[in-house]
Amino acid sequence: MSFFPYIFRLLFIVLLAGIILLVLTLFSEFPLSLKDGIFIISGSFLISIILMLIFIRGFNKGGTSFLLHTLIAISLKFFLYMVLIILYFFLVKNLSLEFVLTFFVIYLSFTSYLLFSFLKLLKTKKPESK
Repeated sequence: MSFFPYIFRLLFIVLLAGIILLVLTLFSEFPLSLKDGIFIISGSFLISIILMLIFIRGFNKGGTSFLLHTLIAISLKFFLYMVLIILYFFLVKNLSLEFVLTFFVIYLSFTSYLLFSFLKLLKTKKPESK
């Protein structure tokens, strides 16, 4: 199973989120800086790539390994997003309402993509038991 179609779709989400953020910062009084938004988007992109790698690896192995890899991916997602927020807080020292709302929208977009990708993958082919 190839991993590259998932990367291209993730890049599309990154591009779309970046364009929306750029438009918001240029043409409105959006208080979150473009640099901060790009930090959130790129962090979410890297987290999503790691999770897709773990999930696809478990899917290809099949059996109980598939379940273990899926649980690891879900747990790691929570932990990595927590690390992303802590890093942002210590680097910028600003967790304003605008940051929280922007983070929530970006988090939901990447989480929705991961959920739909996992479900689509599971519908196309059953994991093989080993």
